[in-house]
Amino acid sequence: MINWNSPDYCDIQSITTLKDYFWTPDIVVLESIKTEFAAKESPYVKVYSWGYTHKTEILTLTNACSMDLYKFPFDTQNCKLTLKPLMHSESEVKVYGYSGYPSIPSNAQTFKIPGEWQLLDTMQSYYQGEKVSFQMIIKRKPLVYVINLIFPVFCFLVLDLASFFINASQADKLTFKVTLLLTISVVLQVLNDRLTATSSDIPLIGIYCGVVFTLIGLSILETILVNVLTAKGKKAKSVPPEKTRTGVTGPADHVNDINSLETSGNEDATCMIEIGKKSSPWTKAAKIVDVTFIVLYIITIIVFLSIIGSQWLK
Repeated sequence: MINWNSPDYCDIQSITTLKDYFWTPDIVVLESIKTEFAAKESPYVKVYSWGYTHKTEILTLTNACSMDLYKFPFDTQNCKLTLKPLMHSESEVKVYGYSGYPSIPSNAQTFKIPGEWQLLDTMQSYYQGEKVSFQMIIKRKPLVYVINLIFPVFCFLVLDLASFFINASQADKLTFKVTLLLTISVVLQVLNDRLTATSSDIPLIGIYCGVVFTLIGLSILETILVNVLTAKGKKAKSVPPEKTRTGVTGPADHVNDINSLETSGNEDATCMIEIGKKSSPWTKAAKIVDVTFIVLYIITIIVFLSIIGSQWLK
């Protein structure tokens, strides 16, 4: 070990020299998949008079981390970072944690996590003589997923709800709903490519998209049912009433018959107007089904969004 008495050497407490003059242990990160030195690697070490040697290395690490994606994209992950000698045994090299190391939040330059992650905190675990571990708590930045996944699916749900105000007899309503369903299918495919299959639980965003997909599918079935009932009502309404008339003979009878025909014609017109005003049972059933489904649809949406929102953000 290198040390000296600083009063004997002009009170020099430390010196800086090339690190090639010193032996350094082969400390590695066990969880690292890929390790690269940064562009500016310091070639120096700092040696203190009491024998302490300080060497700084800036590394770019790609680490394997077991992830829980249940609350994706509002998830917080706990990743491990373990420092250990690779070729030397515990009797040859002992590793100790430095208790005076500043906390990560107050020294954000120590660890930099690029991309969608934000470092919240770290905790040191000491295994004196064997290894030193860091528990790194990182949080995902959810804004990009809210904009690209959650908000569009919510807009599709609102559009499907608004489509109930389109006349059920129009073919455009059914086409519009089918288009929404196909669009949700594309979003689900994008989500499947983004998420990994490492989580044992179904992510909340998968439940969110799946339930919206099911609701739109049920609304399509309801639209088909209403169209069938409305078509049957129109068919029953378009059947004209049957009337029978007897022949006439003689001049006097002819005049009376004309008057009776005129009276009968007025009665027929009145009868036709009354029939036109009277709704078919099929049409009434279609209106009842449509109104009932809309009410249940709105209640289901409110309850579902409240539950999944509370699970996401708690």
